[in-house]
Amino acid sequence: MALPSALHSRVRQWINAVEVVEATDVAQAQPRPGGYKFGAAGPIGSYEGQGACTVDISFAQPEARSQFEQFVSELKNFTYVWTKGSAKLMLTNCRLGPASMRNNPDSGETSVTLQIMGIGPKQVN
Repeated sequence: MALPSALHSRVRQWINAVEVVEATDVAQAQPRPGGYKFGAAGPIGSYEGQGACTVDISFAQPEARSQFEQFVSELKNFTYVWTKGSAKLMLTNCRLGPASMRNNPDSGETSVTLQIMGIGPKQVN
């Protein structure tokens, strides 16, 4: 019986070619909007739309100015690139979505989460 292979555990990320080094968590989703149409005689058919890809990135909050603050204040239309295993994927025409902050006074941990919305993803390597 063969041992399991090593798992890809690190997701590297770049925003406008600047590596995101303070990210602590990342989640990517691509909704597939669609549904069914029904008439008086029953089902007519189904449809499938197009949805923007979203990425939620949580950042650590150092006491000095963080990457999160830099990105929020400077980004308007940008490119986001990340690794998925050995593949490198890219979103284009990105914009910022909602941002949130979380603080746990017991542990002293503070993090902020930023949502990125863009067109894609497409593989770049």
